[in-house]
Amino acid sequence: MKQKDDQGPELNAPEALPAGKRPKRAPAKPSMRREFMELFRDTRIPPADVVGVRMPPGMAPAARPPSHDTGASAGTPAPDASAPEPSRFLRRFLRQSAPVPELAPSGLPTLDARLGGGFGPGIHVVLGMAGTANTAFLEAVAWEAVGSRRPVLYFAFKTESLRVWERLIATLGSILDGPGIAPAALRGRELMPDDLQTLSRLDSALQTSVLPYISLVDRPTKGRDLSIFLTELLSRAEEVAEQHGRPPLVLIDGLEELLALTGSPPLQVLSQLDETLAADSLPGLLAAGSGGYAQGAGRQLPSSSVLSLEVAAPGSAMLGGHVDLQVQKNSATGWTGEVPLLLDALSGLFAEARPAG
Repeated sequence: MKQKDDQGPELNAPEALPAGKRPKRAPAKPSMRREFMELFRDTRIPPADVVGVRMPPGMAPAARPPSHDTGASAGTPAPDASAPEPSRFLRRFLRQSAPVPELAPSGLPTLDARLGGGFGPGIHVVLGMAGTANTAFLEAVAWEAVGSRRPVLYFAFKTESLRVWERLIATLGSILDGPGIAPAALRGRELMPDDLQTLSRLDSALQTSVLPYISLVDRPTKGRDLSIFLTELLSRAEEVAEQHGRPPLVLIDGLEELLALTGSPPLQVLSQLDETLAADSLPGLLAAGSGGYAQGAGRQLPSSSVLSLEVAAPGSAMLGGHVDLQVQKNSATGWTGEVPLLLDALSGLFAEARPAG
């Protein structure tokens, strides 16, 4: 039976098909697919090495044979200089797709071996009373990162960034050949004319070789919600990673100032910090006062690892000497124990102490 549309051609009722037979598929209609193909036909994302994206290990694009043609080869459009760079989502995806997250070595061979190669993604708490050099330990790890051209995102909450600059200047002066400046002279502003010339030389070297890799963030003057701080942390980390092509090492000095800033309880801050950094494959170190954690309770903290620094006399860390580093918690390998260290008062850097005898 035939039906007739008021405004169209006659429509035939479908005929019954023999059992076991399928109706023939109608030919494909010109669709939006073709239109989109036409629209994006000349759009190409340049290779990762062209736009400065560092591909994770094992994901590098296959090498292409060099071409001597000035134009595009047959069937392959030439890279378009006006083509947009990969989005921040692609960059973040590539970083998170790395088979093995990049660890942050401490520069102390025994400690790194005990941690499985260094500090992995997540937050690593460094406990210590005032004068036990937990800030110095964070900055020693930062120097190790800078030495391998890895960026550092440093939240200088305990002391302002100017104090961090002073310590970096003192460390650099002890590393480079030539006269340096004693940390006490910098703290007391007791500088002679020759010291000012040395300070200018060290500042120039610091700006050229160190500060490009260290992003210093001062403590905000107003309180912020924990979620706002974590969002800011990830945003800054993403900017640093895009600039350097590597995920940064995150340093937060110290926990008490962060608690006052966010108004959140310690366990909530540590738990969310650890989850946030681990999800983005970012290693982070957090300096904290020992509080009630020095007697072994640190292993209960929601963090990837807990280290505790102890000196013979409180307040004597700035004088250098022996420092006992206790690994109270270690999620990477499970090892806990003591690593004896030596702290150099002039540079603020650590070295492993040789066992007696």
